[in-house]
Amino acid sequence: MKALTMFDRYEITSLTVNRAVNKLARAGIEVFNVRKTGKTRIRLSIRAKDSEKFFAIFHGSCYTINKLKDRGLKRLAVWALCRVGVLVGIALFCLTVFLSGALVFKVEVVGSGSHYREEVCALLSRAGLSPFSPYSEERAQNARAGILDLPAVSFCSVQKKGGVIVVGVEVNAETPAKVSARSLEAAFSGKILQLVCIRGTPLYKEGDTVEKGATLVAGYVDYGESGAVRREVAAIAKAVLECELSYEYESKEESDKALADAYAAATLEIGDAEILEKSADVRAENGAFVYEIHIRYAATFAVNMD
Repeated sequence: MKALTMFDRYEITSLTVNRAVNKLARAGIEVFNVRKTGKTRIRLSIRAKDSEKFFAIFHGSCYTINKLKDRGLKRLAVWALCRVGVLVGIALFCLTVFLSGALVFKVEVVGSGSHYREEVCALLSRAGLSPFSPYSEERAQNARAGILDLPAVSFCSVQKKGGVIVVGVEVNAETPAKVSARSLEAAFSGKILQLVCIRGTPLYKEGDTVEKGATLVAGYVDYGESGAVRREVAAIAKAVLECELSYEYESKEESDKALADAYAAATLEIGDAEILEKSADVRAENGAFVYEIHIRYAATFAVNMD
């Protein structure tokens, strides 16, 4: 990249002013923008690095030298150098304005459902909208979808005003929140693929293997130093388990229809769970055909969430 060049501009006054340019040329100093302003005056520019040599050439001579105001890049550089504090202040102001418009600094929960503040903040954080994080409409919509799943919540809005996220939550007074259980228990045996806890205390983590009936999220929250204070709450949580099913189906014939019937009977055992993988083995037994169905599936269940 070519370096930027700074220039100094001078006015030379002398009865032999025309010889000044020749003196500089003989000394190897290149001159620029030469302009004669009178019979005895001339203005010219030289590279700033040649200024010391320039004065040495005319020292003690009959030439009167006046340095003019800085021009171009050098003038801008000198101006900036004399105003470093001002420029830093402007830069900090611009940075503050940018950050206040781009980042989240505070969360406010308003409306008849403002008592859900703790749960709302947890859902915002899960969506990526925690303090000092960047705001985006996609994240706001993800958080809004989760908030609408809270008991009795009928309306939710998520808006950003400056560095503050204002969440409006309204609950349906005619349909009070129904708390069916205080903890989340495993509906099946399997491996935890996902565990979302909005309120309560998780007792397991993703990747753990649990048995049917195990309490995944307990209906309490510990506060204070070392959890000295325990508060009973109704858990709000959801889990996804990877489970396996082995199922036998007996048929009088071995056919595609019999296999389809076997799969259909097996899927009744897992309800609306998502099938991840399935396979079948068939064997002859006592004059009939036994289809052994193997299904790996993902089961989703929740407490106090839709």
